[in-house]
Amino acid sequence: MNPNFTTLDAALTAASTLRGGAWPAVETLSMLAIEAQGRPESLALLERARQIAAGLMPGSWESV
Repeated sequence: MNPNFTTLDAALTAASTLRGGAWPAVETLSMLAIEAQGRPESLALLERARQIAAGLMPGSWESV
């Protein structure tokens, strides 16, 4: 195990396997983008969250 591999690194790795098309994915990616602020992955996570959210139905309970 790599001692430099942090919990955030593990979360970012797991996020890469998230299935798009659900509000929980948008929430998770957005939260990770905030947590990863200052890292190169941050903007990519936020953009992915925006793309997923743009394709979801507004007005559903999860979108509130």
